[in-house]
Amino acid sequence: MESLYREGLREYFGNPNGKINGLEILKVAAQNGHKEAKYVCGMILLCSEDDELRKQGLEYMRFLRMSKCVVGSRKKVKQLVNFVWKNNRLLGRNQSPLCNSKSTCKGWRVKRGSWALLDDDDDINLCEYCRWDSELELFYQLFNVH
Repeated sequence: MESLYREGLREYFGNPNGKINGLEILKVAAQNGHKEAKYVCGMILLCSEDDELRKQGLEYMRFLRMSKCVVGSRKKVKQLVNFVWKNNRLLGRNQSPLCNSKSTCKGWRVKRGSWALLDDDDDINLCEYCRWDSELELFYQLFNVH
């Protein structure tokens, strides 16, 4: 699965014409249990403007959350891509947050005091959408998306 994961990353981020094919390769690795592929797929899908794709992304991220490996997966992705795919122009920032009630939400920031996710030890009662909005910010930073 590691080779599929790396091939999917290379196709998606390294080839403007391979974006869709790369995502499909990443999905195959993710569906076969590769956690970093699940993380990348989930985050790419959460970047989408399409609500159905965002729902699919949430499913990947919920799996990782229940497995308590969101942060570990992010760290492994960061190690691999740190110098390879920075400043790519293929990944777009979705301007619509998942949490639609940021001004009144008593979500993730109540526990952490900031938007940074430091570990996978989280409280299920806090706003899940705030958590994934926060994770998206970290993902955007990873790939230097403005």
